[in-house]
Amino acid sequence: GGPPQAGHLLRPGRAGHREDRAPDRVAVPRDGDHRLAREVPLDHAGALERAAEVAALSTDSGRAVGLYTQAITELGPGAEPERLAVLHARRGQWRRDSVLDSPNGRQDLEYAVSLLADRPASSARARVLAEYAKFLVHDGVADAEVERLAQQSFDEARLVSDLDAELHATFVLASVAFQRGNVEEGSARLAQLRRLDVAPETGVVPAFGQLSAVLESDALEGLGLHRPAAAAARL
Repeated sequence: GGPPQAGHLLRPGRAGHREDRAPDRVAVPRDGDHRLAREVPLDHAGALERAAEVAALSTDSGRAVGLYTQAITELGPGAEPERLAVLHARRGQWRRDSVLDSPNGRQDLEYAVSLLADRPASSARARVLAEYAKFLVHDGVADAEVERLAQQSFDEARLVSDLDAELHATFVLASVAFQRGNVEEGSARLAQLRRLDVAPETGVVPAFGQLSAVLESDALEGLGLHRPAAAAARL
């Protein structure tokens, strides 16, 4: 149960509020990467996951990884696939911070995707796909497969009305466009992201605005477009 271990193989949080939240679940910030609150079961594995999220918010990646590992172990291989997949995806993202552990992080994310491969669209599936695409983009990959993953995440997030996953997928799609030198598409994606992020009906605090401005400014500067880069930085 779990991915093979090969040696050393979309930041402010924001919380939603729901009056009808089940009493046996609690919302916690996802991580330091502008996450919506996510409902976590109030069992031992859930307590470990909440502790991991706190460590992540403090950018203590080593402690976060250790706590996610304990939560995964506590659940065991027979756990509900969506919950297990999300934990592997979160651990994989924080493993990226370690040069020695980054390959294991990619294995975590690939395993998370495989757990949900044959399941219908869901919030967990959309988020896991977005996490995997984001991991690959951070590794400098901007190929058609990454674009496909991000687009699939975007489409499924819209289908299940998960704004968090939709925002992350849009950010990845913009990153891929910029890495390919497609400024027009990248800027259009970021404009779309900003509109989503500040939509008053979402009830969340805008969090992508600053990151999108940095991404657009850096991308334009890298292409030698200095004035547009400066303008983007002031957004």
